[in-house]
Amino acid sequence: MRRRIEVTPSARRLVTSLRDLGYSFPTAVADLIDNSVSAGASHVDVSIHFNGRESHIMIADDGEGMTERELDEGLRFGTRRKYRPEDLGRYGLGLKTASLSQGKRLTVVTRRASQYRRFYSRVLDLERVTRTDRWEILDGRGTWAFDLAIERLEAGPGTVV
Repeated sequence: MRRRIEVTPSARRLVTSLRDLGYSFPTAVADLIDNSVSAGASHVDVSIHFNGRESHIMIADDGEGMTERELDEGLRFGTRRKYRPEDLGRYGLGLKTASLSQGKRLTVVTRRASQYRRFYSRVLDLERVTRTDRWEILDGRGTWAFDLAIERLEAGPGTVV
């Protein structure tokens, strides 16, 4: 039997190339809104704040939200999940590539159930990935983006990107 050798892609090089998939700003935002629609959201709020390095885009929805495990998986390039026939996504790249085509840090905050005040948050930081050359995400609690997002999720389930 031949020996098998796993060749994991360089996180640094691959994530840099994935940023250049050709998303325009409107297409990137539309891709993220599509995720909200797929999550059953009836309201999606898009806010854009320009202020140099403090600039950010926030997309908040009242969809079903995610469990902590679903959130971790959602930030994997090539998400391992089953897609429904009506879902527009198929490859597990949209959230990451759409977001990172427009910025260098993606923060997601989500709440699954109204009856619990459990907020889960993760950050995908391109500067960290580039520096470490590792596919790592960080816990996003305690960041300014987390604090801003939980205000949007006070009423119940949903997700803020």
